[in-house]
Amino acid sequence: RLLTNLERVRRGIGQDASCPVCGHVVEDTLHVLRDCLAANEVWEQVVPRSPTTSFFNSNLFDWLVSNLQSHKFMVSTEVRWASLFGLIRWRIWKNRNLYVFQGISWKDEEVVKVSMFCFSRGCGTEPFGGMGRGF
Repeated sequence: RLLTNLERVRRGIGQDASCPVCGHVVEDTLHVLRDCLAANEVWEQVVPRSPTTSFFNSNLFDWLVSNLQSHKFMVSTEVRWASLFGLIRWRIWKNRNLYVFQGISWKDEEVVKVSMFCFSRGCGTEPFGGMGRGF
């Protein structure tokens, strides 16, 4: 579990369940990783909006499973979607924490760019593959 504000309230170590980034009433895992305005802007860089996609409409479990089990590749690249999806989720969470604890926020383009760079360097293919080096 991610230690979102909702989770902090549930554990008795917080009093405000709202999102510190966009002010939404409840900051749960799905909100942080997909539905928050900051996260949504990142995903819109790599996921085309269409009425047939369930990317922005499914619950947390279905969203994670369908994307992490995907065997698709990004258009015109050798980037496997499941790997990039995992890297972007991690970067969104890290970006949220940078904002909350240090007042620093990356632009959505930077989050995608760093995730793609990390993928190209093999960060997502080895245990702890470079993640501790600031990516």
